[in-house]
Amino acid sequence: MPRREPIAALVGALVLAALAPLVPPVERANADPPDVVIAEFMASNSTTLFDEDGAASDWIELWNRSGDPVDLAGWRLSDAGASWSFPQIELAADARLVVFASDKAGSYPLHTNFKLSAGNDTIVLRDPSFVVVSAYSPNYPAQSSNISYGLGSNGVVGYLATPTPGEPNSAAAAGTAAKPALSARGGYLTEPIELTAATTTTGARLYYTTNGSTPSPTNGTEYTGPIAVASTTTLRMVAAKPGFFHSKVASATFLVMDELLADTGVPAGWPAGPVNDQLFSYGFDPAAVEEYGEAIESSLLAAPTLSITTDQSNLTDPSTGIYTNPLQSGSAWERPVSVEYLDGSDGFQLNGGLRIKGGFSRTPLNPKHSFRLYFEPKYEGALSYPLFDSGTIETFTNIDLRTEQNYGWQFSSDRNTLVRDAWLRESHAAMGNPASRSQWVHLFLNGQYWGVYMLKDRITADHMRHLHGGNADDYDVIKHADNFGYEVNDGDDDEWLQLWSAIADGLLDGDEFADVEALVDLANLADFWLLNVVAGNQDATPSAFLSDIRGNNWYAASGNGQPFRFFADDGEHVLGASDHDAMVSRLGPFPITDDNPDWNSSFFHPGWLHEVLLTRPEYRAIVTARAQLALSSGGPLDTAAATARWVTLREQVGLFVDADAARWGNFGGQSVGRSHWQAEVDWVEQEWLPVRAVIMRNQLVMAGLLPATSAVDVADDNQLRPAVRLNPPAGEPTT
Repeated sequence: MPRREPIAALVGALVLAALAPLVPPVERANADPPDVVIAEFMASNSTTLFDEDGAASDWIELWNRSGDPVDLAGWRLSDAGASWSFPQIELAADARLVVFASDKAGSYPLHTNFKLSAGNDTIVLRDPSFVVVSAYSPNYPAQSSNISYGLGSNGVVGYLATPTPGEPNSAAAAGTAAKPALSARGGYLTEPIELTAATTTTGARLYYTTNGSTPSPTNGTEYTGPIAVASTTTLRMVAAKPGFFHSKVASATFLVMDELLADTGVPAGWPAGPVNDQLFSYGFDPAAVEEYGEAIESSLLAAPTLSITTDQSNLTDPSTGIYTNPLQSGSAWERPVSVEYLDGSDGFQLNGGLRIKGGFSRTPLNPKHSFRLYFEPKYEGALSYPLFDSGTIETFTNIDLRTEQNYGWQFSSDRNTLVRDAWLRESHAAMGNPASRSQWVHLFLNGQYWGVYMLKDRITADHMRHLHGGNADDYDVIKHADNFGYEVNDGDDDEWLQLWSAIADGLLDGDEFADVEALVDLANLADFWLLNVVAGNQDATPSAFLSDIRGNNWYAASGNGQPFRFFADDGEHVLGASDHDAMVSRLGPFPITDDNPDWNSSFFHPGWLHEVLLTRPEYRAIVTARAQLALSSGGPLDTAAATARWVTLREQVGLFVDADAARWGNFGGQSVGRSHWQAEVDWVEQEWLPVRAVIMRNQLVMAGLLPATSAVDVADDNQLRPAVRLNPPAGEPTT
């Protein structure tokens, strides 16, 4: 079963001023020594204290207030779901001891077997007789990033002004100032405006910056009246009051079109050259602006704007910047940001966390990285906004900012469509399966245009609970790992390893098949396999780029009574992207058991499960039925439906492709842009899609997965004749 999630999701904004009742440490009933209390803890640590692995683990501080040493052997710390025993250790009189709540018990002596939740949770300290000595119970209030909670030096239990692990505590704050309300949201300016602001916290002062940095009484300008905004401006503002924590940051990014199009050179604060080998590029190609200025302007207005503002050092500092250290990953490389989504009069502004995401694309030679946004209690809570289709999930704790990589213009590729990945996932949904959703946006980083990106929801335990109910703790999510094995994204891999045990010998007897059938939605697995085969996916399960030995770009999720279902991800290498070969076969069979040198549980992926299941007639019948349904006339993968889906996406992208082309099309040493995009989307539409369904029916017949009556006589059938390509590149034949 899934283990408890280390950080619980909290829907809605976290406003520390509106606290749950403060819960003082519970004292022993007899008040006799030993007098040990939980003096301080941090449930959302990222920079305050690091453990032996260099990780910013949660931590709990004990304080022996008595005049005698205390032997802690047999004492226990627990949260709402786990309990951990102290080793033999003596806590001297008036001494403090820090224990990491890291879930690394067994690896180091003073590490618990649980992590703390930044949402509401419990911490209890018991002596060897199981008497509660000190506790924050039933629940401590929601916690914010790098702010500790405990018994302040002023005698108040609350959020502490300064974390002091292992040292006497600072004073507890009275609360948090309310976030400023701005009179205007960001967006494109057509005329100058006067911006006003206010906070509901009596006695608080407002401070703002216009360079992306976090404002404070010592950084920025005090707000004393309306702010004139007439040029491109990244405004951030906080409320501050003595004895209170500063408010959450309010932000508004104002853009002036003429300035954006004319901007050249190195922006203030950004690197003039490579940092740690990370390449940088700024602004639009002046030649493109001169020739296609109106098209670029229309393009920028054709999709929503996503503006991310943060301290410049969070992006480009040589030691701590995430953009200048793109190969680094994990929570230690997450930085606080303000996020604005601007879509005409609609949108939101919310604080969150930002990380670099990706595999190959993390190379410093790539100037256009992908990102992941986190909306968690330590920032301002979950994002609640209808980013995607009406009636679908509208609450998100994290979301991806994906952009084209292998075929991106930053690498001078002439096969960039911006459509392939979306087509793959929407096709999976059209087959009746759950799938991640997406929409395109124009991304700005600290006021600099960074190109077209795709906001895409992630398959997580939190996502699954919104789909199927229950709690995030009820779900397991397994995915491809950086080494092309698998990793646990949420929960545990107990049931995943049960599947491996069933197929490890390459065969399935009746009992083993029944076990697999109980754990897996076999129709979904068949669809997942069929979709990747029809799409000619070269980088899935398995990956042709890994000699078909290991897999890539997949998610699997189960729990709360739901069997494992599989999700396609990052479909760049589909629809002939790498080889322009509409005849390509990804049917297999692919190497398993003794023919595969990596055949072990660490690299277990859905493709292996499918290969072994094909030894069972029951599963082959499911594959046949799903293929007949998908490829039949009117089916979701038949020519008409597949093409209509492509055309719809292509028409959307065509509205805003010019801005991305002008931003990145000349970076790699040659100019690529709309004409290349048009040629490539035409190739897919006219040379791949008209023939692929027919080719697949024939390949499936030859593999024994469709009846012979499904075959097409390719010698006589014009369906296999490629259409004339529109706008072919110079020197390429038109037929």
